[in-house]
Amino acid sequence: MITNILALCALAVSVYAVYQTQRLNRRQAQLIDREAELTRLLTHQADRQISSENIASISARTYNDGKNWKLRIFNSGNGAAHGVTIVLDDKNQFISQAEVDRKFPMKKMEPGQSVNLNMFVHMQSPSKESIVLTWKDASSENRKNEVEITL
Repeated sequence: MITNILALCALAVSVYAVYQTQRLNRRQAQLIDREAELTRLLTHQADRQISSENIASISARTYNDGKNWKLRIFNSGNGAAHGVTIVLDDKNQFISQAEVDRKFPMKKMEPGQSVNLNMFVHMQSPSKESIVLTWKDASSENRKNEVEITL
């Protein structure tokens, strides 16, 4: 009789151990799946960060230095821009083509670098004009940004 009770207790402990082992195996499989997903996400994020480090972002804005209006062309991206050019609107009245030709195309514009162009503003000047900036960077061959400059 005592041996039967001990055998039942041993059976109960064995069943409980098998149940706990299966439960632990399921949890471990879930953790492995989550770890694989996290690794995939971290790899994707690192790839995006590496690619964004090589992207140039060329833009322009106007400002008044107290005496004259100027147009600042700048690289706010993390990568260098190559072959930066500026194409003026056909109705351009703000910027001298000769000044643009003196400074552009730029072979290379580093991150944070800028170029200032003098603007010729008078009473009959339009309030806005469009310019097109083009460049190449590590992400693609030809990039373009059309900027509407306003006074």
